[in-house]
Amino acid sequence: MSNLNVPAQQWLDELFQDSYCDDCGGDAQHHTAIPLLGNWFARCDFPPNEDGVRHPMIQEYRHAQ
Repeated sequence: MSNLNVPAQQWLDELFQDSYCDDCGGDAQHHTAIPLLGNWFARCDFPPNEDGVRHPMIQEYRHAQ
């Protein structure tokens, strides 16, 4: 069943309501919702580098938490 009936920002807010991204460590404000195969998919705006080191913006965001 498709979830594209939910507005993109609402979907992102709900997705990251209780957790951070496993890949980049960010939350809803650090992702873009893109439609993929009939459903929303969260794409990291600031992905980690090839060594897994988080983007400086994400590091600063997590440090402020």
